[in-house]
Amino acid sequence: MIETVGPRIVHSALATEAVAVDELTASIAVAPLLRPFDPEALAICERLSSTLLRMRAEPAAVSLGYWLRSAQVQRLRTDFQTGGGGSALQVPLGTVLHVTPANVDTMFAYSWVLSLLAGNRNIVRLSSRSSGLRDRLVTSGLDGRFEVTLPPGVYTIQPVPPANEDPFPVGRTVTVVVGEEEYTEIDVEYDTGIR
Repeated sequence: MIETVGPRIVHSALATEAVAVDELTASIAVAPLLRPFDPEALAICERLSSTLLRMRAEPAAVSLGYWLRSAQVQRLRTDFQTGGGGSALQVPLGTVLHVTPANVDTMFAYSWVLSLLAGNRNIVRLSSRSSGLRDRLVTSGLDGRFEVTLPPGVYTIQPVPPANEDPFPVGRTVTVVVGEEEYTEIDVEYDTGIR
């Protein structure tokens, strides 16, 4: 028997705070599942492909962008729909945890995209080792500031609640519109409960 002493904690690459694993999984469990090859997932792939194909100095990014083109995604869709000889019912699994290698900068994206296209919720565990391109796609400072390279679109930032039992601080959800080839700065505000 394995005994756990205290809460299991996960550290975010996008913040300096730690989050209890149970709270993280509970917040993710309520996120809706998509249908396999949902139009929202297809649109994400298309925008990401467009962005990555412009990163000419990064062969791994261009390769990922090429793999994400609409024609390739449609081939993946056909393979998915004909998998199992038509006798298998293919549905999303639910929540998928991706533990990706540190030695391939874009491997996390391939794994995540395939699971996203299948309609799953996703948690991607990235190595804490610095890794070039991946660090340029998602970076964070010690002060909790973060930068994420995203294709143009509308995104919702949902702060994760504290790891302990305290009701505060409470982060406010922020919706942000990311434009074509521009930086968009946002501030996520927290209510500390101090009056």
